[in-house]
Amino acid sequence: MAQSASRTAISVAAFGFLVSALFLGLNAELARRNLHRLSEAQRSVLHTHEVLADVDAVLLGLKEAEIAALGFLVTGDESYLSRFVTAEVRIGENVEQVDRLITDNPAQAALLVRVRRAVDAKLLEFRRSIDAWKHQDLAAARKAVLAERDNQDARAALAEMQNAERQLLEDRTATSHRDYRSALTSSVLAAIFGLVMLALAYSLVRRNLVIRDQAAAIVREERERFLVTLRSIGDAVIVTDAIGAITFMNEVAAALTGWKEEAIDRDLFEVFRIEDERTGQSVAKPIHGVIRDDTIAGLPSHTILVAKHGARVPIDESVAPVRNDRGEILGAVLVFRDVTKRKQQEEERRQADTAKDEFLAMLGHELRNPLAAVRNAITAASLDEDARGRALEIARRQTARLARLVDDLLDVARITRRKISLRKERVLLGEVAQRAFDATRATALDRGHAFSIVDCPEPIAVEADPVRLEQVIDNLLTNAIKYTPPGGRIVLATSREDGEAVVRVRDNGVGIDPRLLPKVFESFVQSERSPERADGGLGIGLTIVKLLVELHGGKVEVQSAGAGSGAEFIIRLPALATDQPLAPAPAIAAPVRRHPVRVLIVEDNADAAEALGLLLEVARVEARIAHDGREALEVAKAERFDVILVDIGLPGMDGYEVARRLREMPECKRTLLAALTGYGRSEDRQKALDAGFSVHLVKPVELELLEPLLAGVGAAADERPAL
Repeated sequence: MAQSASRTAISVAAFGFLVSALFLGLNAELARRNLHRLSEAQRSVLHTHEVLADVDAVLLGLKEAEIAALGFLVTGDESYLSRFVTAEVRIGENVEQVDRLITDNPAQAALLVRVRRAVDAKLLEFRRSIDAWKHQDLAAARKAVLAERDNQDARAALAEMQNAERQLLEDRTATSHRDYRSALTSSVLAAIFGLVMLALAYSLVRRNLVIRDQAAAIVREERERFLVTLRSIGDAVIVTDAIGAITFMNEVAAALTGWKEEAIDRDLFEVFRIEDERTGQSVAKPIHGVIRDDTIAGLPSHTILVAKHGARVPIDESVAPVRNDRGEILGAVLVFRDVTKRKQQEEERRQADTAKDEFLAMLGHELRNPLAAVRNAITAASLDEDARGRALEIARRQTARLARLVDDLLDVARITRRKISLRKERVLLGEVAQRAFDATRATALDRGHAFSIVDCPEPIAVEADPVRLEQVIDNLLTNAIKYTPPGGRIVLATSREDGEAVVRVRDNGVGIDPRLLPKVFESFVQSERSPERADGGLGIGLTIVKLLVELHGGKVEVQSAGAGSGAEFIIRLPALATDQPLAPAPAIAAPVRRHPVRVLIVEDNADAAEALGLLLEVARVEARIAHDGREALEVAKAERFDVILVDIGLPGMDGYEVARRLREMPECKRTLLAALTGYGRSEDRQKALDAGFSVHLVKPVELELLEPLLAGVGAAADERPAL
């Protein structure tokens, strides 16, 4: 029985649950129906409110149109016309909205036809009165105004429509109230469900409001970030509306145009004045074309911005349309920048290209002259035995000149890249100046110059590389000789001034144009050539002077009163105290007795190899020639040589590889390997030593350099025991 009672209780509970569920379902359905009817009633009420609002808007639009028309007729102010046009457009939109809303109400639709005709007639009367006033037909305008006042068809039709909608609103409101009371009388569960639905609806609305506020905050933040970006951007930015009035300008644009806050709402053409740099004519501004054609445009080259304060700034610019989310063009944005620096750089590049071209032409001239002299001297020597001595002297001088040109070019490259190291020591300035003076005296006397030196009475000591310092003074003297006409006067003077060692080179030559003075120490810069100064050189001598003086911690300057007044170059170096003793001069080595040695020349250039072989034969040295690396290895294996001179730039196997292989051969264990190369940098020398060379010689190699090398090798050979 307990089980039966339990089953009965369960059955009753299940039945009660089923009945409760059914009741809840019925109440839920009833609540749903009531809510649906209430929703339909509310929608109808809202629909009626919308119709009334649009009808009121039509009435308000008619009133605004009438005020605008009367305002124009009374004052003649054309701004009223834009208000009239706006009102006219708004009336049309509202009438169309009413037409869409009353499609389910035939009576109102028929009444709307009357309203539309009456409104159109009313607006037509307004336009007629405006046109009559424009044509000075005051009587017609007055008649039209009176007719407007007497004509109440539009207002009457609109009032009738409003009354009908208000009656409909009352009916729908009453229905809504009945549905609302019916809903309130529903079951408690339906009310609870209704409250739950309201709570849910409230939650959704609140969430929607929160999302909308967050979206608005994001939009504001993005707009602020956008404006901050425009303000901080490096380019100038101006934003305009659709008619060209300025709405935004960043600080860069304000600085370039000279306009600040007062530029806002002004016409762009008033603030952004541009001209053609070449003609001075105004440049057509592309903003209207950009807005009209929906394109991006830019300004032509040579555009000048004329600022408010009169400053003229070269610019380039691009203009693009500004659109909203719907793609509608709201205005335009101009982005422009000051290109003064860029134009200066372009001009500097152009001048550099011009200087480069002039230098290449000058280099060709400077190389062809001595080459022609050497070629002619060789031809003369081969044709006339008596002229051989003079021809050889000419060839010697011109090859020395060629070597000097190459050395100058290499010096500029090495010094500019700080690849040169000075061997400084304490030297007397007067002695260095005297050596430079002696080296250039013959050239000066050949041109008939009065060439003199004025040394300081007291010795002046400086810490310097004596070779490089002599090169500096030599370059200044050579420059003075070149640019002083025959018979001129050149003075070299040394002195101590304010604790500095000073060297002055003065001449009464052609002088220096004031425009050229600031650039005289730049590479490849020279005065204009004339026939009497055809040997003007490459224009790098003064550049070497400046770089070397600065490496010594000094400075160099030039003074000239202009063309025909001569020039003075002044070098200032830190002077040492006079009480510091000079380093003892190195002892002169006693002449070394020459010893016979055997030399292998490895050179692919046949003429260069033969010329070097002839030079060694003159020095009573036995020499043999190999023209590539493989031949050199074969000859060195078959014969013993005391010295092997190897050209680095050999075909196939280069000189470095030849040196490495020679060092691996037993026959060359005691052979002196010397590298022959046109590269004289310190890293080139180190590379040669790393490859196994003992000596690094820079072409052209002179006999004066080879003699002590060969003598030393010969002496070492004599000391070795015979095998």
